Amino acid sequence: MKIKFIISIFACTLFLSTTQAQHENFQYSINPKLMPILKEYVGDLISYGVQYGFGDSLTVEMAEIDLNFEGIVEMGIPVGMNDNSKVEVYIDIKSWNKIDYNHKKWVLYHELTHDIYNTGHNEVKLMSDSIPENISDEEMESAVYELMIYLKKKNK
Repeated sequence: MKIKFIISIFACTLFLSTTQAQHENFQYSINPKLMPILKEYVGDLISYGVQYGFGDSLTVEMAEIDLNFEGIVEMGIPVGMNDNSKVEVYIDIKSWNKIDYNHKKWVLYHELTHDIYNTGHNEVKLMSDSIPENISDEEMESAVYELMIYLKKKNK
């Protein structure tokens, strides 16, 4: 686990430095509370060999999201979905503060995948339109594995 964390920190640092080098005007804004899971996400993309691109800007921030569809509260919004010039994800701060780590990871991986890969709901478990009530570490690991394999195949 420690090695994976070190790889993810290295991966995120590498991502930001190489993206800035490739795009002179690259802009980013990342909420510090979201950074650890963003680092894990980028680390997983790299360790599974998933191709990725983030356009000219990366925004991963918290906001008060006041949307609900048929009684279901939206925990995140992928504003940059279907716009490959940017990644722009907002996570609802009120919901975030009420959920455990695996639910936080589920939400951020889900929204980032919508935005970066323009992926809809229900392609794989982690992209379902609802979040499981309980998520064990093993279930989270399995869902991430399934997502990464799916993205790798989708983006060949």
